[in-house]
Amino acid sequence: MTDSIDKTEHYLKFTTTASKLDLEHMQGLLNKAQNELDQTDWIYFIFDISQASQIDADTIISLQDINDGLLAKNGLLICVHESSEMMAMFEENQLLLLPTESEAIEYIYMDQLEKQFLEDSE
Repeated sequence: MTDSIDKTEHYLKFTTTASKLDLEHMQGLLNKAQNELDQTDWIYFIFDISQASQIDADTIISLQDINDGLLAKNGLLICVHESSEMMAMFEENQLLLLPTESEAIEYIYMDQLEKQFLEDSE
């Protein structure tokens, strides 16, 4: 299994190639995400889980915690996976899931533009 974190100017991208996303396989990556959330000013996280075929409830709860922390900073957590079954599960758990990384990046840029527009309007 290969996990990685890529930092860009606008977001952090967390990638895992694990096919089963349970806490045993995801703990390291989730801990790194939580540390970044707690110790840095990053407000946009992309989790690329496109290789996953299963995800357990504990991992969903951990992603919700990270999402809540980012929302408190006026940020976003976006997960990437093209499966419609995953899409339904993420919607039920109020997590944002988009089918491709490029759509996730575009979503972040649009969110930044919207926030900038709202600031300028005030």
